[in-house]
Amino acid sequence: MTRTRKAAVVAAIVAFSVPATAHAAHVSGVVIAKNKARGTFVLAGRTGAGTTVRAPRAHPRLGDRLVVDGPRLAGGTVRAHALRVVGHTRHAVLRGVVVRQLARQTLVSAGGSVVSLRRRTSAARSLSMVSHNRTGLSPGSVASFGLSISSSGVTQTTATTLGVVSNVRIEGRLVSVSPLVVSVEGLPITITIPGGVTLPAGLQPGDDVELTVSVGDNNSFTLVGFDDQNAQEQQQAGDDDQGDDNDDQGDVDDDSGASGPTGSDHGGSGSGGDDGGGSGGGDD
Repeated sequence: MTRTRKAAVVAAIVAFSVPATAHAAHVSGVVIAKNKARGTFVLAGRTGAGTTVRAPRAHPRLGDRLVVDGPRLAGGTVRAHALRVVGHTRHAVLRGVVVRQLARQTLVSAGGSVVSLRRRTSAARSLSMVSHNRTGLSPGSVASFGLSISSSGVTQTTATTLGVVSNVRIEGRLVSVSPLVVSVEGLPITITIPGGVTLPAGLQPGDDVELTVSVGDNNSFTLVGFDDQNAQEQQQAGDDDQGDDNDDQGDVDDDSGASGPTGSDHGGSGSGGDDGGGSGGGDD
């Protein structure tokens, strides 16, 4: 591919035929996670805020820096009407809430999705030592994560605790209704249903669900409520709206629009605003 072609691909705007709405959002950031089954990917903005973008027919790569326009759905998800790749980077920052700490990965709730961050062995040992001082991460911890991005995945390089919350928003695939078990990034999580709480009608194993849970000791979770009972309807609407998209996003080479020195990966002037409470500013 010639440099001219690369430049053309990077600058290309993938436009769709749906008009803008009153709830239109303009967000930007680095792709740090993708979920093919949901037709979504997660952007980490310049300040670390996460945004889930629904674009089933777009195929950005991990590390691509995107600018996205489209309406903001319930829960803060943005349905892409137009997006463009403006560069590529191997570093990002993500701010989110810890869902669970495992031996070699951390599940983090950010921007309406749950992201799995790999941990380096040295980082895992460091976090283990910190936990003995009672300042380590645990479910409900709000933290800022430094990320290293490669084609094979995203690795957590640093973690700074910012606070603690009692509730965590998660999404996953329903494994069973009774008991209530949800698979989050391949990890089954059992959720206690408190007395008096009624589950949405029609739930079946295999459904994609989005819900809020409270976190307790020993990695225990209690249902607070289902956030988006119309998730499947929104997914279908997103599929219909994206019908004119194409797969050009998958042709962008890793070196196209490279960001240069890693120290500038997060210092770009942001064209994306915090207009929807989830974009975290521009990262282009």
